[in-house]
Amino acid sequence: YVTFIISLVLGANLYAVFVGTLISVIEDANGSHREYCKRIDMLQTWMAQRQLPRHLRHKLETYYEILFPGGHAFDDEEILNSLSAPLLEEVARHKCKSLLRELRINARASPGLARQLSLSLTRSVYVSGDVIVHEGQPANGMFFIIAGRVFVHVRAMGPHPIKQLQANTGLDAIFGEMALLSPDGRAQGSISVPANAYADCFLLRREKFKEICTMYPSFKKRMEEIKTRR
Repeated sequence: YVTFIISLVLGANLYAVFVGTLISVIEDANGSHREYCKRIDMLQTWMAQRQLPRHLRHKLETYYEILFPGGHAFDDEEILNSLSAPLLEEVARHKCKSLLRELRINARASPGLARQLSLSLTRSVYVSGDVIVHEGQPANGMFFIIAGRVFVHVRAMGPHPIKQLQANTGLDAIFGEMALLSPDGRAQGSISVPANAYADCFLLRREKFKEICTMYPSFKKRMEEIKTRR
């Protein structure tokens, strides 16, 4: 009897240790998803505490789904800050390789421009109904659509959009350069650009845009060509 009780106690403890270790291994193997669930749970609690309306809650949830595709959350800033300068540059160029190709910027022929542009771009996500460019307002920067689409509205032509801009359409996936190249740096008085379903973009902020144009006149010339084409 004593031997049986000792075996029973030891077996129960070993089983608990085994199950706990197995759960720990599974959780550690999918830490990014666990981090995403933690952020979603915090978001849900925050929205409930702030008593946000249903439509706004839906927009915030959609924003998180686009910001963290596949249900995996990463701290991009922490990871990128831990990299050396050459590695950071290589990662940035890889993220922007399709954009550099569309702008006809050759990393070998113009390594300085490719490097500066790649490192200056930041990700910016918008959901349906967000107005990215407000009519008559100072431009935040220049946008490159990497997923999703937006509409260009001209107030004088009624409520219907005159053009749709979307990802993977070459230069038609770019907007905002007209405002940056204008003398006062403002969007034209009758134009606004809202997101349709969603828009995942690279943003080149106004100060970075001016800095790159000053350092590399060829980039400004290329943007002026795009503006003329529009």
